[in-house]
Amino acid sequence: MRWEVTTLGQVVQLERNRNEDLKRIYLGLENIQSDTGQIVGVTQCADDVSSAYAFEQDDVLYGRLRPYLNKVHLAKAPGCCSTEIFPLRTKAGLHPSWLSKFLRRSPIVKELNDSCTGARMPRTSPQAILGLRIPIPPIDEQERIVEVLDETFAAIDKAKANIERNLTNARELFQSRLNDIFSNPSEDWEVRSLGEISAIRYGHTDKSNADFRGPKFLRITDIQDGVVNWESVPRCNPMTEQDWAKYELRKGDIVFARTGATTGKSFLLPDVEDAVFASYLIRVRLHQLDAAPFVALFFESPEYWAVVAEGTTGSAQGGFNAKKLSSLSIPLPPREVQAEVIMELSELRRNVRNLEDGYQAELNSLEELRQSILEQAFEGKLTEPVAA
Repeated sequence: MRWEVTTLGQVVQLERNRNEDLKRIYLGLENIQSDTGQIVGVTQCADDVSSAYAFEQDDVLYGRLRPYLNKVHLAKAPGCCSTEIFPLRTKAGLHPSWLSKFLRRSPIVKELNDSCTGARMPRTSPQAILGLRIPIPPIDEQERIVEVLDETFAAIDKAKANIERNLTNARELFQSRLNDIFSNPSEDWEVRSLGEISAIRYGHTDKSNADFRGPKFLRITDIQDGVVNWESVPRCNPMTEQDWAKYELRKGDIVFARTGATTGKSFLLPDVEDAVFASYLIRVRLHQLDAAPFVALFFESPEYWAVVAEGTTGSAQGGFNAKKLSSLSIPLPPREVQAEVIMELSELRRNVRNLEDGYQAELNSLEELRQSILEQAFEGKLTEPVAA
């Protein structure tokens, strides 16, 4: 039998009824996982979310904000949701699960993403969603294909869960060894304050712009995943020789985020272009440069982060100033032991990153498989479950 092709507006009703039942569960975009549609944590509706949309069992919830996140959930029970989510109710002849899987397809994600308005908070419109063209086989064929997809996707999700456990275990390898080293220092390790072994300075206050003619201007946001992409770092205004002497960055310097959500995050500069650092950073320059890699490792340890947490308690913005940093106690072994620790942890970090890359590639392959299977299903080519 031929499949009908029609617009969603012909077979779906967009429900935007305000919720009046505060006993219902509440779902925000943060509660819907990308790609899988699984739910992560829920709360009860409260007075401050009484303007949310009500939805019923078997409604398909579509996240309209940033559609590239691919947040689609088939409701298992009534509830209410953020107004950034559209409840879609299927009419006779369209299976709700067929609709939810249709909306998760990569071409649909792209089409809706391309329809967005708003640069900072891109949203798709009801017209874009209801104007989508959907292939609809007979209802019994929809049910058969949905059953095959559910079985296949359950296997994919199980495989992904196993890989994600392996990924978590790999990441914990480095942290576990780091903890072993710094939580059990030998008796011959000397404990010194950071202020004794380094010079500590706040950063330079200025504006930043790619068109300025001054030095590169390193900010907290330029440090991502332990790397600085110097090509994207903006510049500040030209500086006097006096200011350059104060704020110049050199190889072996360690910079710290002193405020905000990333308070305590540190970065050891393996190399540096002509650059200075911004005022929300603190620079630490070790008197003995060869100790910098070891001290930088300490700044990743649980002992260090416990001190940061204690030092920022009670601050709305979070903050860790130079005085607190200066008084921080650093366990320092003899230089030859420092070199051994640096070599061991550097090799372990490389091995862990290789494992992470491998596991992430497997996760990406499984998501590609999911999308490939979806395309087969909506082209009428899926006859039986596919092994993950």
